[in-house]
Amino acid sequence: MISKYSLLGLKLLIVMLWGAFAASCSLKGSEDALPIENQFLGQTEPKIFKPTAYTDEQLANYPDEVSRILRAGKLRVAVYQKDRYPFFYEDDKGELRGSDIDLARDLAHQFGVEVEFLRSAGSFNEVIEQLAAGEADIAVSKLSMTLARARKVLFSDPYLVLKQTLLINRLKLAELARANDHPLAVIRVSGERIGVVEGTSYPAFAKELFPDQQQAAYTNGASMIAAVQSGEVLAAIYDEFELSTYQKMNPSSSLHMQYLSLENQSDPIAIAVAPDLPHLHRWINTYLLLHQGYVDHLLKKYEIIN
Repeated sequence: MISKYSLLGLKLLIVMLWGAFAASCSLKGSEDALPIENQFLGQTEPKIFKPTAYTDEQLANYPDEVSRILRAGKLRVAVYQKDRYPFFYEDDKGELRGSDIDLARDLAHQFGVEVEFLRSAGSFNEVIEQLAAGEADIAVSKLSMTLARARKVLFSDPYLVLKQTLLINRLKLAELARANDHPLAVIRVSGERIGVVEGTSYPAFAKELFPDQQQAAYTNGASMIAAVQSGEVLAAIYDEFELSTYQKMNPSSSLHMQYLSLENQSDPIAIAVAPDLPHLHRWINTYLLLHQGYVDHLLKKYEIIN
């Protein structure tokens, strides 16, 4: 026969077990409700970031350039003014989105400050000029590393490496080529102009590949692609992401144009840093090393890499 004390103990045990089960479910539900970035990092962050307030005594322990940024409470980030989906773009509500935008925000928050975007540059080269003039601290803007740009600003280690890609008019190539000729060799001996988008890294890349040929500069990728398709130029050079995206959206374009990825010609994408901020430059490289998994996650989230 079970005593009333045994029944009371059994009830207490059931209550304790139920409480433990409910608590575990609550915790699991909290983890599932986290933003995907925070799930990936295994940590929680407030929805509204609040920069840390530092005293003068605390700021004195940091290099001057770091103290200045911490005192201002913000990291100034330059971004090209035109959308480059999915790296940076405005959504239907006018909010700035994209992999580079998420990366810049996390950089600033990890540094302990807010992010302030400067989006007035009319070209990628102008983004570099803004940094060189001290108008921004860094640029996260799908920026290609080039030797010319590196004379003006500091570049982080690349966080993405694309391939340079040629877009070639098939009909014009067939008229010039002999059997087994490689398209690159045909273009080099053709004397034809090479299409590029002005204000990007590609005029410099084209000069390295085709030093003896003139360039036809276009204001945007769409007009350059149209020039190749119409036969205005034999070929153009651009990054593989932009051209592969166009090819996916316009599959019939492959009937008229050949897409040739240049395996030995890379296009490294990096964060540019103002030349007077060497400590911030080293800190960003440390961030990229320690948070490589998060950076890869962003690139996969926005379907930039597989």
